Amino acid sequence: MPKDINLLYLRDKMIFTLQYCLKNPEGAVSSQGEAKCEITKDSFSVLPKFGEPLYFSLRDIINASQENYKINLSLTSKETLILSDLGYQFEDFLHLLLKERNVMVLEDELIKEKPRKSFSHIEYVYSTEKTEHKSEGELKIFSDKLVLIAKDHELIKIYLNEISSIEDKDYSVIIRLQDSNLRLIKLGEQYDYLVNLLSQVINALSLSVQKTLQELFPTINPSTIRMVARLLKEGRAAKKTEIEAISPSLWEAMENKLAKLEIKGEYDFLTALTDKDTVSIGLKKDRGIEYLWFLVPIYNQDKNKPGNAIALESATAEDGGKATYFFRIMPRSEYKTKPIKDIVTEVNSALGKINDAMIQTNFKREPIYLPEEKLAGTAYEVALKKMPDLNKLRELFIGRVIHRSPEQWQEDVGNLLNFNINGVNDQEKWQKEE
Repeated sequence: MPKDINLLYLRDKMIFTLQYCLKNPEGAVSSQGEAKCEITKDSFSVLPKFGEPLYFSLRDIINASQENYKINLSLTSKETLILSDLGYQFEDFLHLLLKERNVMVLEDELIKEKPRKSFSHIEYVYSTEKTEHKSEGELKIFSDKLVLIAKDHELIKIYLNEISSIEDKDYSVIIRLQDSNLRLIKLGEQYDYLVNLLSQVINALSLSVQKTLQELFPTINPSTIRMVARLLKEGRAAKKTEIEAISPSLWEAMENKLAKLEIKGEYDFLTALTDKDTVSIGLKKDRGIEYLWFLVPIYNQDKNKPGNAIALESATAEDGGKATYFFRIMPRSEYKTKPIKDIVTEVNSALGKINDAMIQTNFKREPIYLPEEKLAGTAYEVALKKMPDLNKLRELFIGRVIHRSPEQWQEDVGNLLNFNINGVNDQEKWQKEE
């Protein structure tokens, strides 16, 4: 085999010749030069001609991008690795590296469900306001999401509740989102089956929400159920004003349901601290268990009163509520000087982040409040590296108040809110003094 060949095939790995440049978190070059790069199913290594070899798990890649035939890898170590001079093997290298990495990411992102169907060869165009990317990959359709394992691009994951509209024509499917579009093109013989399956999973998701609402609130008419179900897709919480615009009686019924789950006292206490129109309630049914949860933004014209917080509580008929979780609305140093209209804007943004993170973690609370050392060796440890919404939620987390007695809970909530409003350092978390 010629010495200058760019790619060597071995039984369990592939070896490429390239140039590399490793930069430290500050952007300074740590090492660079010619090297071999070995890729396996779960790792890759950079082997310089003369120098220290570099070993990385594919999980260490947080983000991958390409420009001018250079591959930029952002790593969990906060370093940046730039790979170049791959010649005609550039696409093969990128495809192999990202394919193996994306498969691993999918396994790590708290997705335990098996896909309804996988389509191994799908051509697509993914576009945002600023970019457009055309390639191919494997499309996996789940009961609540679409996942595209791209050939030469980051994993594309779309929750069904994020879809604004779908259009199918000329053997293509256009999936429109709020700030991006995904076009599945040249579907050929796969077209009819894919379109029918997409229709089935979207309808099933909507019907599931409608059925849960009807079971919880049997006196509400079907038309109202359908309209409210659009707001509460896949567990998403909706504001009081949104639900009351459709049915004031349903909002009252949802509040009464909190009493049956034994968290109405906490709800009343928290909503007395704020504008009740900003409160949100959501519901979700998973594996036969019904979850009801609420979000209460707490802010005030008087910046010395309890504020700059969003309270989250969820409960089931089996377990009731176990703890209330609190998150910052904005940096503590900014809250007291911001006009109320800016705080309202930040509230809406924070509510969206909390909604997204709760859905992505399937309402698991451990990855929100446990310190990183306690998440080590668990599936949550990897999820932290790959899920920006979850990381943002952990950053905003103030603390949690466990239910022991109503008196104790109210006292602890007051202490937490005072801690938050008087604090300066956003990294400080509240903990109950025993």
